[in-house]
Amino acid sequence: MKTGIKEQQKRQVKNPLRAQDRSIMDLLGYRSCQNGLLLDREGQWQAVLKIRTNDLDALSNSAKIEYMDALTSIARTYTPDIKILVATTQVDTSVQQRYYSRLLLTASQHAAQSPSRNWHARRELAAEVLRSVTHIGNSRNDLNFYLFVYGETKQTLLKNVASLQKMGGNTYGLTMLDTDDVSEVLYRVNNPNDE
Repeated sequence: MKTGIKEQQKRQVKNPLRAQDRSIMDLLGYRSCQNGLLLDREGQWQAVLKIRTNDLDALSNSAKIEYMDALTSIARTYTPDIKILVATTQVDTSVQQRYYSRLLLTASQHAAQSPSRNWHARRELAAEVLRSVTHIGNSRNDLNFYLFVYGETKQTLLKNVASLQKMGGNTYGLTMLDTDDVSEVLYRVNNPNDE
């Protein structure tokens, strides 16, 4: 009996990279992440700036042209290296779905009790909005845009971040991510099949 247990234990594959053993920063080749600033193994500093999200489909043509012109001017005047990252995430509409489900239930109960046209209209409206919100949650992805900025030293990196924020801050609403958001972006980039 004991030999069977020992054989089973030998056959078990052990995962060398358990979550409690090493952080995601260690696994991806970074020495540290302090206040959202990454230090890689080669000693180069990196920062991640998030571009304010806009519904690009809803923008007018003039706003789209302004976006493109701002990016063109940044690309022409900003000389250090940058990397643009586009990541999609599923749109979470569960809060809205719960709200409109409750609203639909309440309106249906009142419509069954009274012949008022007001409650019937509310029920139809809640059902329509619930269908729309559910469709958005199932079919659309949220696009997020990030800029990776590099610098040889921490001071150089902060200077590069400040100059980028001056160039595109008004149009793009560039904000530097904190440590938790940076590790979430890095995890998302390196695990694209996770939700």
